[in-house]
Formats: sequence, structure tokens, C-alpha cells
Amino acid sequence: MNRFRHYVLMAVGFAVLVMVVGIFSAGPAIAQAVRAALVQNRDEPARQPFKLQVTGGFSGEQWKVPAQKRYVIEQYSMLCSVDRANGGALGDVSVTVANGLGASVEDHASAPHSIDFSNINPSQIKWAASATTRLYADPADFITLEGTPNGIASGAGAHSCVGSVSGYAIDLP
Repeated sequence: MNRFRHYVLMAVGFAVLVMVVGIFSAGPAIAQAVRAALVQNRDEPARQPFKLQVTGGFSGEQWKVPAQKRYVIEQYSMLCSVDRANGGALGDVSVTVANGLGASVEDHASAPHSIDFSNINPSQIKWAASATTRLYADPADFITLEGTPNGIASGAGAHSCVGSVSGYAIDLP
């Protein structure tokens, strides 16, 4: 009987020890679960992808950021067809964010490169440039995408350019 009582007391002591350890270790585990529920990436659902496109010459296009929006520009590119006979090249591609006060931020693509499609159209050569960036445009700011011709006579060398600016928009309060 003494032995049985000894085993019962040992089992009760072990149960109390497990309960005490469980209470103290459950606190951080519960806090971790609550913290995971409270800390969320609130910006993710607000991100609305956008893509601004232009077709035309090197002069590019200008877009105005709508009210109550902030545009975050992450990528831009331009592809131009140039007459092979006139020579010349796409010298530079840039995206500019300017506000109404004259302040601006500009980003330039790395050196454009040529893509030879002589088997498709022997009279033209294509020049392409693209870059990743992180530019912020607030409401009423202007975004401009343009290519700079290098050695191309005005109106003679560039047939057409296609460009795009992309990223995401965030609603502002």
C-alpha cells in the first residue's frame, strides 16, 4: 500500500510539473499566434497594378497621376524600329516624374541594344532598352517616358516606338 501511495504521489507531482511548465510555455506560443494574426502586410491588398503604354516616335508620352493615387513605378521599356539606311540608334530611354512646381526625378535605362531582324524586314533594325527602378509619383504629378535618338535625322530614321511604364498604384486617404 505504501508503494502504491508513493506511485500516486509521484504521478500527481509529475502532472503538476507538466501543468506549470505548460502554463509558462503556452504564454509565448499563444502570444505568437495572436501576434501573427495582428501583424499583417496591410499594403498588399492595396496594390493595384498599372501599365501605361505609348506607341509613336521617340518623344514618348506624358501621363498625369490621378487624384487619391500614388504610383510606384517599378519597370519601364522602349522598343524602336529604325531605318537601317539612315543609321542611328536609340541612344537612351528615360522615365521622369515631375510635379507642378518644376521638381523632377529621372531614371535612365542601361545602354540600349540592337536586335537584328534582317530576315523579317531588311530595311529596319530594332533598338530596345528596359530597366527596373523605384520611383514614386503622387497625385497630379506627371510621368514621362521618352527615348533619345542618336544620329537619327528628325522624321527620317525612326518608324515607330513602343514603350511602357509599369508598377502599382496605392490609394491615398
